[in-house]
Amino acid sequence: MSEPTARRYCKTLVNTGFAETEPDGQTTLYKRNSDRVLMSRIRELREEVDRPELLDSIQEMKAEIRRYEDRYDVVSVEELAQQLDADETDGWDDLTAWRTTRQNLAVAQAALAYDEASHQLAV
Repeated sequence: MSEPTARRYCKTLVNTGFAETEPDGQTTLYKRNSDRVLMSRIRELREEVDRPELLDSIQEMKAEIRRYEDRYDVVSVEELAQQLDADETDGWDDLTAWRTTRQNLAVAQAALAYDEASHQLAV
């Protein structure tokens, strides 16, 4: 892709709020707007999944996290990372899956809270 085309796409992302700019000397850096992306994920989840399904998913993710804690006898991803040796492929794969589950859980809980707040404001 040419530089002018890339710059045009980046400017479009900035105009829609999905990216933001940061001056860096004589250049402009473009980076993802994490807050906008997060809120989009929360809204999408709220629209695509009904409340009972969301609650079930939250419980499943919590159970999955407990299984990782029990399997490795740790209470956090960070603690597991400190324990693993560089060649423990299965452990690093589990660490990645645990971290992803933790992120998905946070988004699901935020979607649930957003849904509850929306209902309260509508009353």
